[in-house]
Amino acid sequence: MKKTVKFMPPKKRRKFALTSGFNFYICILAGALVFTQALRSPLSSLMLVFVLILPVISFLYMLTALVAIKVYVKDSSIETVKNIPVDYNIKIINDAILPYPFIEADLIMPNDDIVRCVEKRVGLSLAPFGFYRIAEKPVFKYRGSYQIGVKKIYISDLFRIFRISLNIDVYTSVFVAPRRFVLEAKAGTSASDVNTDSTKNIIGVDRSELNEIRTYLTGDHMKNIHWKLSSKTQELMVKEFAMNSGKTIYIFVDMAANYTTEDKTYSDDINEFVADGVIETALAAALRELQEGNGCTIIWYDERIESGAQICKLQTASDLDRVFKMFATAELCGADKEVTRLAALATETQAVTMIFVTGMIDQDVVADLTGIAGLQINVELYHFSAAEKVADEKKLDAFAEREKACRDQLVLNGVNVYETKF
Repeated sequence: MKKTVKFMPPKKRRKFALTSGFNFYICILAGALVFTQALRSPLSSLMLVFVLILPVISFLYMLTALVAIKVYVKDSSIETVKNIPVDYNIKIINDAILPYPFIEADLIMPNDDIVRCVEKRVGLSLAPFGFYRIAEKPVFKYRGSYQIGVKKIYISDLFRIFRISLNIDVYTSVFVAPRRFVLEAKAGTSASDVNTDSTKNIIGVDRSELNEIRTYLTGDHMKNIHWKLSSKTQELMVKEFAMNSGKTIYIFVDMAANYTTEDKTYSDDINEFVADGVIETALAAALRELQEGNGCTIIWYDERIESGAQICKLQTASDLDRVFKMFATAELCGADKEVTRLAALATETQAVTMIFVTGMIDQDVVADLTGIAGLQINVELYHFSAAEKVADEKKLDAFAEREKACRDQLVLNGVNVYETKF
C-alpha cells in the first residue's frame, strides 16, 4: 500500500540514536515516580513498573523490524536507450504481523530533471504484511550508468524513543545507451580520404578474406547481408570481412566538463548534454571509418583505469560493439583534461588522420590543432555545439560568434571542421 510522502533532504545519522521521544519518556518517568511516592498504592506501583520496562519493550519491538522488513527489486539490471522510458519496480515489504508506522528510507532516485540520480529521504508506514512500492517510468535524457534503489532504512519504535538504521543497498542498475548514428560519407569518401602529403600512398581495401558472420548492427551495409543464412535463422546475419587498409585513424574524444553553471550562463545539464553529443558523434565517426575499411583507435580520458586514458583499437564493426558499453558509460573528467593532449598517445604519425571530437572550441584548442596540422598530419575537428544550452539569451549571440571565429580560423590553418547535431 503506497502512501503520499514528503521528500526531505537527507542528513547523516548514527547507527543507533535516542530520538526526541526519549525526552518525553523522561518526563513521564519522573511523573510516575512522583505519583507513586504520593499515593503509595498498588496501582501507582504497577504504573511505575510499566513505565520502567517500556524502553525494553520498545527496543525489542524495534529489533523485530530488522528481520521483518525486506527490500526487493523487479530487475537488478536494465538496459535501454536514452529518451526511452525505464520501467523499474522496487518494494519495501513488511513480512510481520506487527505494524511499523514510523519508518524512513534513504532512496537513490532520478532528480526532477531526470539528469542524474540523487539521494532522497521519505517517511512511510508499513501495515502488517503491507508494502511500499517505488514504481516510476523516468525517461533519461542522457546516456550513462545509473543506480536506483534503497540505500538505508531508519526504524523507530511506537513511542519514538529509539531509532536504529539498517543498511540496505539494494539497487536496480540502469544502463542508458547513447543512440547510434551513421555519418554520411563526404563526397563519397570517408572522413580520412583527404589528399595530403601524409596520405598519398594508400593501399586499397582487401575484402577477400571472410572474418566472421554475425548478427546485423545498425549501420551495416546491405550488400554484406548473408541472405541465405538470414532466411534460415529468421534474423539478419552479416558477413564481416577482414579489413586491410593503409589508413590509420585516431579519434580523440573530449570528456572534459568544460562548462561551469555557477554564473547561470549555461543550463545545469550542459556538460551532460555536450558529453552525449560528443559520444554519439565519436561512435558515428568510428563506425563510418570501419565501414570504409580503415583501422580506427578511440582514445579518451578515463579515471576508471590506472593510466587515466583508455585506448581502444578497432578493426571491425564487431570490435566497436564489444567496447560500446565501456565507451558509452565514460564519465566526465576535469576541465584540465585537454583533449588535444591525447594526441601524444598516438603510436603512429605517418599516413594517419587525427579526428578530435569536442563540444568546446577556444583559442587554446585552435592553437593546439594548428600545431598538430603543421606536423603534416591530417587533422579534423568534429564540433558538437553547446549553443542550445546557453541559458542567458543575451550571451547566446556572442557565444555563437566565438565558436564561428574559432572554426573559421581552424579552416584557414588547414584543419577540416565539421559541425554535428543529432
